Amino acid sequence: LALAAAASGRRGHETVLLVSFAVALYPVTVSSTFFNVALMHVVSQRWKGQQASVRDGLLLARQRLGTILAWSLLAATVGVAMQLVQRIGHFAWIERLLALMLNLAWSVATFFVVPALALEDIGPLAAVKRSSSVVRRRWPESLTGSIAIGGAAGFALIPGMLGCIAGIAAFSSDPVSGAILLMMGVAMALPVMLYLSATSAVFSLAVWEYANHGVQSGPFSAEDLQRPFRGGEHIGRARRWIKTRVLRRAL
Repeated sequence: LALAAAASGRRGHETVLLVSFAVALYPVTVSSTFFNVALMHVVSQRWKGQQASVRDGLLLARQRLGTILAWSLLAATVGVAMQLVQRIGHFAWIERLLALMLNLAWSVATFFVVPALALEDIGPLAAVKRSSSVVRRRWPESLTGSIAIGGAAGFALIPGMLGCIAGIAAFSSDPVSGAILLMMGVAMALPVMLYLSATSAVFSLAVWEYANHGVQSGPFSAEDLQRPFRGGEHIGRARRWIKTRVLRRAL
């Protein structure tokens, strides 16, 4: 996808970029959903005092592979549609504003889809409905939490993003150097993105459990889940929990 973006900028055509985006988005979504479902199952079981392993999580995800594939197709289709909305018509600012609003609404409505898939044996459309109902009941927790997590990771992603930008800029004059810079940028950004995904999964799972059962889970207290984040302290608790309870045992 990064090489397609560089080639698109070099030739002035967006078709290659859009097609590459559509092709790359589905397997990326499948992979992300599959492993987040596995992670949430393991975390949920350990919060209940059971010694679930990585293998248990992967087994559960495999059992729900059909649902994961269906949800990923829906999510990828919506993602491509968002890109198309920005590129149709003659009033670019209107399409981009509409796409931004739709993207925000979709992101908020589907914030708890993966916990629903991991903890309840339901289909993708039912998971979207369950997610949106939780958001309506627990809007402050889900919104402020996602912003806090994203903001904290944004600084750590800067080196990798700079590497990708430098690679795209250099690709037109020196494709080999541009490709190397792009790969280096991706290599620096990938661990941060994986860590962000795990932290976000633990947080959304905790809010999901609290919203549906009214109980505190994992490193969070009821007060943590009721109040907006301040200074990222609750995100730090999630990270420490992942490091001590998940990563060390897995390794």
